[in-house]
Amino acid sequence: PIAYMLLAIFVLVFSLICSSCSTSPPQSRDIQRPRYHFFGGNFTNDPHGPLLHQGLYHLFHQWNPVSPFEGPKSWGHAVSRDLVHWTYLPAALHPSMAYDNQSIMSGSAVSLPMYGPVLLYTGHNDNQPPNDQTQNIAYPQNPSDPYLTSWTKYTKNPIISTPFSNITMCNGS
Repeated sequence: PIAYMLLAIFVLVFSLICSSCSTSPPQSRDIQRPRYHFFGGNFTNDPHGPLLHQGLYHLFHQWNPVSPFEGPKSWGHAVSRDLVHWTYLPAALHPSMAYDNQSIMSGSAVSLPMYGPVLLYTGHNDNQPPNDQTQNIAYPQNPSDPYLTSWTKYTKNPIISTPFSNITMCNGS
């Protein structure tokens, strides 16, 4: 009985402390949302990375900058020193080229020893399937910027296109 009472007091105190430490942006004060859950605002999905660069953790994610609903996506970008408190930065990538003019989809952020930070992402374009997705690369305009605020799409994108007409599937087709 005393153990249950102490546990109840601990849970109550812990929940009060955590609710006062929320790092979520003001628009996400939803009681259903975990308190230490990254949320980029509007439609946020599919985190990419994280990437550690010059003492800052970078998190990239699918993001619809104009609506809280599914739609054309960019890559949102935030940085943190402790993975709890986040600073929102301008989007890293927006649909802008023929190969990604509908959305910037899933991908990853990596740091290559010889080249530094690189974003690998799927571009969605307005062609009909199976020609509507490509694999692409972007790199920072200024790799010495710890915030990596400006990205350039590789001039030879897409690095992989579809369809793969020269690939034989396992079932022989």
